[in-house]
Amino acid sequence: MQEGIIYSLLDYKEKSIIVYLYTKNGLDSVLVSQAKNIKKGKMAFCEILNRVNYVKTKGKLGTLIDFEVLDYNRELKQDLITLNYAYLLLDVTRQISDLRHEKIYNYLVKTLEELKFNPLKRQIAFIYLVKMLSVFGINNIKEVKDLNYQKTLLEAYNLKDYNLTNFLDKYLDYLIDYYDQMGVIYLNNIKKLKGVYHGRN
Repeated sequence: MQEGIIYSLLDYKEKSIIVYLYTKNGLDSVLVSQAKNIKKGKMAFCEILNRVNYVKTKGKLGTLIDFEVLDYNRELKQDLITLNYAYLLLDVTRQISDLRHEKIYNYLVKTLEELKFNPLKRQIAFIYLVKMLSVFGINNIKEVKDLNYQKTLLEAYNLKDYNLTNFLDKYLDYLIDYYDQMGVIYLNNIKKLKGVYHGRN
């Protein structure tokens, strides 16, 4: 079986769904035939943010043979702020073309687990996005062309106290903007979502 986290769904024909996952080997997709047929019992597999083990047939778009839900991640779906943080991290991670997928996958799982129960959600998202910059080829912050981004992200790299709430708000915005500029984030209405991140959590 292969392990993955579901990040997107696409209706296919009348009752089937194509499920897109980020796995220890990178991006993957699987056709869940007759997913909407309640008697087949496959809808449990087809939920965004589910962490699953699965087996599929060989081919460009393999069909689901068997699966096990390792974690429904229900805690990530209980409030809008936590859910949007989780979507943000998934949206960034799915654009990664790096070969170190297993290491990144394990870190993503660990970060999502932290998001569930740690009240410092901005800090968790901030740390993840800063670390992922190197994965997108920003190994030296001087590589960032925009001087405003360079200044603020340089300060962010040197940030030691992750509990400075106002400070974090500012730099999380810059990080989200920078990823958006790189064409990495495809969330709808990013400016509105940034306002959500400035909630109390």
